[in-house]
Amino acid sequence: MGMSVYLEWDGMTKEDEDKQITGFDITSGHVGYLRASIWDEDFYSLIFHVFGEDGGEFDFLDKNNKRKATKELAKYIMRRLNKIDFGDTNSAMGELFNISAKAKSFTEFYKLGAKKQEETRKLPKVIVSY
Repeated sequence: MGMSVYLEWDGMTKEDEDKQITGFDITSGHVGYLRASIWDEDFYSLIFHVFGEDGGEFDFLDKNNKRKATKELAKYIMRRLNKIDFGDTNSAMGELFNISAKAKSFTEFYKLGAKKQEETRKLPKVIVSY
């Protein structure tokens, strides 16, 4: 269970859509897909605060939206870092990788949205699916 978030843009091809079918891969922001498991309330929160609960058209080029996304991403990273038990080295390393992978994926998703908005001159859509 969890949440899948897809990016749609004007002129999106079947090949673009197919790339978003990743089997819940958390590292697929570069193709316009984000995944949050039901247990990762911090990643849910990041997505909700930036794109809203229901998604919709989103202005990736708006300076205020970009500032908010950056701030919320930093808050996500800090919340997750504060939950790590550094006494358990193996667990801590795994969690650091997870945080890094999700932050990178979110950043790539945002950059793709901005790129497609610049190319098409139309607002992309963020589709949130539960």
